[in-house]
Amino acid sequence: MKRIVKSIIFRSANLLNFPYIKKGNYPILLPFYHAVENQHPSYISGYQVKNEKQFKQDINFLLKHYVPVTLDDLKKPEELPSNAMHITFDDGLKSCSNIIAPILLEKSIPATFFINPAFVDNNDIFHRFIFDMAHKKGIKLPEQLKYYPDKNKLLETTESKKTQLKEHIKNSNIYMGMHELMQLKKEGFSIGAHSWDHPEFYKIDQRTQYKQVKNSMQWIEKHFNPTTKAFAFPYTDHGISNGLLKKIHSENLVDLSFGTAGLKYDSFHGHLQRIPMEKRSYETAQSILKYEHFYFKIRQLMKKNTVLRDD
Repeated sequence: MKRIVKSIIFRSANLLNFPYIKKGNYPILLPFYHAVENQHPSYISGYQVKNEKQFKQDINFLLKHYVPVTLDDLKKPEELPSNAMHITFDDGLKSCSNIIAPILLEKSIPATFFINPAFVDNNDIFHRFIFDMAHKKGIKLPEQLKYYPDKNKLLETTESKKTQLKEHIKNSNIYMGMHELMQLKKEGFSIGAHSWDHPEFYKIDQRTQYKQVKNSMQWIEKHFNPTTKAFAFPYTDHGISNGLLKKIHSENLVDLSFGTAGLKYDSFHGHLQRIPMEKRSYETAQSILKYEHFYFKIRQLMKKNTVLRDD
């Protein structure tokens, strides 16, 4: 039923003119991506990866309607223009340095790259990528092995199969290395943390959540000494309590934190919501943002345009 309602909203929004639907007060626009590849990677099944042409079209649309601002600027929301935006990228994948960054530099667009320290230099790999690689190799695995707490079981299961999967993972080279991250920093981009090794936060307890934030943020601070300490929760911030947000902000582990609830306000000051830009059904930035703005207006009427969470 929820999918049908969203489909109706999307179709209705697409009939509207974007400058018209954009009128009004909205949260700052925070679009985010993971990768840009001209061929869809075999290890990604959770979202639709855009190719270079599609990404450039998105960028051109965004620049037509919004003013890019830096991560530092987000700390002073009262000083931002009403059409401000900040683009971010999750997971630290290789295309961030060899495809995405050159496009952003050409257009003078600041951005933040959220990375998982465990994966830098391809020292480890995201558990869902392993699951998808196994699937592509014809290894049938129980669905529960897709999730973080079962990563060791996943590795044991795939290793027990008579395949070259382990070697394939080792040689995958899908993540950026330290030299590429340092180059991004030198080019003026911001580097933030995306947890240590990308667990589903809603499946781990608050103590482990805190450890994931702390360890990854300390690593970022040690290697990049950012002027704004930023953390983006992996997957979503579903299952994140106000207590955890209070703790990581009050201990100065982070200046800003981010969720992925779309175009919404958040009840916690310093925690911002981003818009996924790799949706399977809505291909262009224009269609995605029409939907997000129209849906925001509907939620606003129902007083549901702000993310609330338990203490």
